[in-house]
Amino acid sequence: MDILLPALLIIAVATVWLIYRKRSQPSLQPDHAPAIRLSGGDTFQFNAIGVSRYAPALEKIYGNEQPGTDSKQVDAVLILENTHPSDKNAVRVEVQGRTVGYLPGDVAREYRRRLVDGGYIGARGICKAKIAVRLNHGAAASHDFSVRLDLPPKNAPGKQPTSAVAT
Repeated sequence: MDILLPALLIIAVATVWLIYRKRSQPSLQPDHAPAIRLSGGDTFQFNAIGVSRYAPALEKIYGNEQPGTDSKQVDAVLILENTHPSDKNAVRVEVQGRTVGYLPGDVAREYRRRLVDGGYIGARGICKAKIAVRLNHGAAASHDFSVRLDLPPKNAPGKQPTSAVAT
């Protein structure tokens, strides 16, 4: 009987922790979600936002290349976050499995609309991205990163929402 109460307490705490952990994680597309290749014709006209929050991840991705050199081109994955706490239309931008920013609100809504219109509900988008960095010579020298995405232009007449290639 002396061991029963602590065992039940441990089980209860573990259960509450698991429930909390599951609720606090954003609802993401499953890893097996289909992927489609997106192309904006090498225009790279869309910026990811919130990039400064992900500077450590971008430093790892950018590698040993010196700031001020040409940008580094990589593939980016666009992931829907349907339960994001502040934006139900949020679309996260990942590079090499690391979050590097989000699509701006208007671009995220357009992206989601195009997925639905194209019949690709729940798909992950893959596009080219350019990561650029410049040295910020302020009081504490740091790096300022930017992430530009090669996505199809907004509201382009006669254009398909994506150039879909299932992967």
